[in-house]
Amino acid sequence: MYKVNASLNKETIEIGRARAFTPGWLENESIWLHMEYKYMLELLKSGLYKEYYDDFKNVLIPFMDASVYGRSPLENSSFIASSANVDESIHGTGFVARLSGATAEFLSMWRLMFVGKKPFKIINGKLTLSFNPVLPEWLFDEENKVSFNFLGRCRVTYYNPSRKNTYEMDITKQK
Repeated sequence: MYKVNASLNKETIEIGRARAFTPGWLENESIWLHMEYKYMLELLKSGLYKEYYDDFKNVLIPFMDASVYGRSPLENSSFIASSANVDESIHGTGFVARLSGATAEFLSMWRLMFVGKKPFKIINGKLTLSFNPVLPEWLFDEENKVSFNFLGRCRVTYYNPSRKNTYEMDITKQK
């Protein structure tokens, strides 16, 4: 996971409130989820899919151990106490200090992963819909499928019998 900053131990309090917090807590060397997700979203938006998925399971809350995280892995938090904190019993635990943009960033990642950057286009004066998923092969189940709800109601299922990363294949051709 990515800490919000390096150690501030050698800095004076004049740098601001971040220095006042214990390392690994709030803005001082914790995992600030909104910022971490912003970084991940930018990797995805930039087309750095390998880098994005190399970190995916290590930084996204749904893949965390709920017993360490201290809450449901379906629930975001403001920050996660990092290993810089002196209290080892809270390392990896999520806390809610205030509202966070982590959920908005997560939904933006989800949209880009499953439908692509611009699913709606005007072609020859007509509104068209075209998906361009950027999914890793491991996200597909044992039947080579992954499903999601589009616009809250439309069930979409991708079938990937070749078990390839969708961002490395031409998905416009069907056999």
